[in-house]
Amino acid sequence: VKKGTGELEGLSYEEVLYEGYGPGGVAMLVECLTDNINRSAGDVRNAFSTFEGNLGAQGSVKFLFNRKGLVTVKPGPSEDAVMEQAIEAGADDVLNQGDDGFEVRTDPLELHAVADKLEKAGFKLGEQKWVWLPTTSVKVEGEKAKVLMKLLEKLEANDDVQNVFANYQIDDALLEQLSS
Repeated sequence: VKKGTGELEGLSYEEVLYEGYGPGGVAMLVECLTDNINRSAGDVRNAFSTFEGNLGAQGSVKFLFNRKGLVTVKPGPSEDAVMEQAIEAGADDVLNQGDDGFEVRTDPLELHAVADKLEKAGFKLGEQKWVWLPTTSVKVEGEKAKVLMKLLEKLEANDDVQNVFANYQIDDALLEQLSS
């Protein structure tokens, strides 16, 4: 219990980024925060190999992603208003997420500055985080999609795993069918 709450002296956590390919050639980045790199590597490797994937070497997948800052703007304002303020604040792009509001993408180093400017402009903000956005996507169907979803579930269930980023594209109907 003391180890888990950080009360033990000498305990330190490290950020680790694992790279690999999942079923159907899906590129994946797995961000971990761990006190035991060997355990995390083993767990991630096991998940990949159990569900038709391969853990890759450092740099084998990361080139397929761009590091971005992401700020969510809660619903309410018009797209034009968000777009105008976001671009003025230094954002790269604004995506309309419908009922979920807007997603403002920015250079990772500008994340907090852009968020501050949007907040000062009167927008209600949601999450502010760094993400890895894929530059290309891989369409996954049928059995490969089913196995991929199991791999994602296994990785996300791991306590050390903070985020999983992947470049898959699955039809909404199939995705809904798989999640039920």
